[in-house]
Amino acid sequence: MTAGRFRHFVGIDWSGAVGEHQPGIAVALAAAGDDAPQLVRAGHRWSRTEVVEWLLRDLPHDTLVGLDLAISLPFADRGAFFPGWAETPSGARTLWALVERICANDPYLAASTFVDHPDAARHFRRHGGREGAHFGGGRGRFRLTERAQEAMGCRPYSNFNLVGAAQVGKSSLTGMRLLHRLGGKL
Repeated sequence: MTAGRFRHFVGIDWSGAVGEHQPGIAVALAAAGDDAPQLVRAGHRWSRTEVVEWLLRDLPHDTLVGLDLAISLPFADRGAFFPGWAETPSGARTLWALVERICANDPYLAASTFVDHPDAARHFRRHGGREGAHFGGGRGRFRLTERAQEAMGCRPYSNFNLVGAAQVGKSSLTGMRLLHRLGGKL
């Protein structure tokens, strides 16, 4: 990597799994140049809250951060995140705020209350064969990003799908709580 605006690069492997400390969360830091990224606190089982604290407290100021999650849900396909729900947000930041408000009492930045919320649940495919009436059938609703991946021959998953090893919905929803808490502070 060559130096430019950013002199450091962070990659965060995120997790939407239940519980405080997650073996699936990893943080790696690389400096501009040819050296390989190094794990931050190698061997440590991070909590989502610890990642937020590390980003706010220890992140070098000239760092580009990449997160392994979707920062939003499908919107363009239907003109709304949650068509028919009076509280449907108008954009990504208001979506993050809605997830945070509904999940305020969920520990460890979890998003369980959101996916069980009666208005939100209608849009998700959840465990136990529960598929909301607005999931969209098949593989579900896609963002423009997933449509572009599809056009390249990839098989993306809907962020409204919360079932299976390849699902990305849970990590994205918990990640939205992280993004809301960061709130432009980086």
